[in-house]
Amino acid sequence: MEHKCDCACCREHLAILQETKGTELFPGAWFFDLPAASAASVAAEGELMVYACRRGSLRFCMEPGQSQSLHAGELAVWKTGGFLSGTIEPDESFAGFCLRFDLKKLTEQPPESLLGADVTAERLYDLYCAQETMTRISPDDALRGILDFFYGQSAKTALPWRRLGAQALLLWLGQRGQETQDAPDDSSEQVRIVHEVHAFLTQNLNTRVTIEELSHQYLMNPTTLKQVFKSVYGASLAAHMKEHRMARAAQLLRETDESVAEIARAVGYESQSKFTAAFKEYFGVLPKEYRKNH
Repeated sequence: MEHKCDCACCREHLAILQETKGTELFPGAWFFDLPAASAASVAAEGELMVYACRRGSLRFCMEPGQSQSLHAGELAVWKTGGFLSGTIEPDESFAGFCLRFDLKKLTEQPPESLLGADVTAERLYDLYCAQETMTRISPDDALRGILDFFYGQSAKTALPWRRLGAQALLLWLGQRGQETQDAPDDSSEQVRIVHEVHAFLTQNLNTRVTIEELSHQYLMNPTTLKQVFKSVYGASLAAHMKEHRMARAAQLLRETDESVAEIARAVGYESQSKFTAAFKEYFGVLPKEYRKNH
């Protein structure tokens, strides 16, 4: 029996179902307005997928017992088929979008903006599809500007803005890949030290340590420390550690009865108000709301 209810919930559900078909931006590129996460199921094996999390979080389940989560402001770049069917799980506050790129079509009919840019489909495949792991990206200022192309546009102008945003994102991803190729050798002394710094910081989330203090402790120039850390972990030291602090805070909210003030101190915030503001910016909800929903 066909369901013909015209309530707001059903209209929203119908809109989500329609969005799973995607909107073609240009040959080889489709846009999906999430939380219609099932959009990935329509893609072919080996195509490039880019997930953007505007608020909340999105969990990807891969091999049995393994998962990764995408949080507010982050991107996940991967090939299709990298996760199990039906195991992309948004939380209740999640909002974002997905871009699907058919690299073969992009090679045959590249957008004019990519011509001569040395951002080829082959390069993008090697950078993001050849590997078996997801690439998670914390945005810099340039990427945040690109993501703004996808948000807050009127219905009349949304499509052209998204077309521009998708092409700019491809250029940014290719450029990021070129920078990654210049990263120091994993066996270098500097990388070894950065791994030690990372271990120290993640094991002491309740403690705030400045770049200068780390520089003195590990005998590395502050500028070099920041540069090598970003090349190894793909994000600035501050952004990367905020991710760890927020992930730990979310875990404590889910698994303990500790107060918000206690959790704030446990992840390095002396002020509960600053922690609450940072948590809401990251997850899109207040800590108490997050605990209630989980």
